[in-house]
Amino acid sequence: MKTWLLIASIWITLHDGTNELVTELGPRGPVTVLSHAMTMAFGESPTQIAVVSYERAAAQSQLRIIDKQTRQVLATWPIPATPVTLLSGAAPDIVLLGEAAYLLTHASILEPGQAIVRNSRGGMFNVVRIALRTGETRMLPLGNVFANPRLCDFGGIPVVTDWAGYSVWRLAPNGKNFIAVIGKDELSDILPAESPERVGTSLPYNARADFVAVPGAGVFRLSKFGLLHRVADPDLKALPAPHASMPVGPAQDIERLLSVTAERKPAIALVRRQKDKRTIIFIDATTLTEIWERELPEGISSYTLVALGPDALVGIDTGKHALVRVSRDRAAVLAALPETRQYGNAHILSAGNP
Repeated sequence: MKTWLLIASIWITLHDGTNELVTELGPRGPVTVLSHAMTMAFGESPTQIAVVSYERAAAQSQLRIIDKQTRQVLATWPIPATPVTLLSGAAPDIVLLGEAAYLLTHASILEPGQAIVRNSRGGMFNVVRIALRTGETRMLPLGNVFANPRLCDFGGIPVVTDWAGYSVWRLAPNGKNFIAVIGKDELSDILPAESPERVGTSLPYNARADFVAVPGAGVFRLSKFGLLHRVADPDLKALPAPHASMPVGPAQDIERLLSVTAERKPAIALVRRQKDKRTIIFIDATTLTEIWERELPEGISSYTLVALGPDALVGIDTGKHALVRVSRDRAAVLAALPETRQYGNAHILSAGNP
């Protein structure tokens, strides 16, 4: 594997055996910026990084805002409900826009023995808007169509998709609530084939649907049968059936879908398991055609991958303790990571392109 020069800062999480370390990696080596409990969610803007963790001393989940240039913690704000987390660990589920942070939470604080609380729209999840200067919070309830929500930034618009589900909502233009973009009616040519009555036992239990929102191209849904459908346009308007699609392999073999750019166009990066290897496929999001494909180095966790400019991704090789850049032509080591740290739950928080 070749070596590539690290010329810009990349922010990652490490672990020293006791605390998690938010660390900036630059040409001069690593600098620890924050020591805290395990990261539950993260996000970024061009100038800031946001991380959420549960702090036992304060007995609350907290949002911290870090300035990239000065490496200072600008604010620490309590979160009024339990943040949503994934089985795979921390996820980029915080959207930083202007003077506010948006993040997903359950409808209440989750504690053992307590009944599940639903919000005013009958759902179990909210998007919480937190003012960065004052910490003031506003609850934006989601409906009962969400079972596994994910939050992303669609070119300046917070968008919620439902992993393994069928719903897509967006922040309304007035900023006061979330409104539906995609539901069952908009997927009438896709969902009937996925019904339990039709599928029976023909699909593996882990053949699940997924979404990826690609600014400049629209919203795409991976069906349980491994078809990638375009379901909304670049303006977040639902597209009519039948939906354009591309076969990408069995859904149970798809590990990640990421919004990227390739050849100066919006694209989708897909990580797929194939027998004894994994591959990355870059797909043109406008034409739903393959641009390039290459093998992913064995030690890289697909959950650490983020875009690194056009036509490239960066991930953490947890076995070799290295940052690795993967592009069409090659995989190259960007930087060696400290041998004294632990990388089992490491994530890349920022690679210079929010």
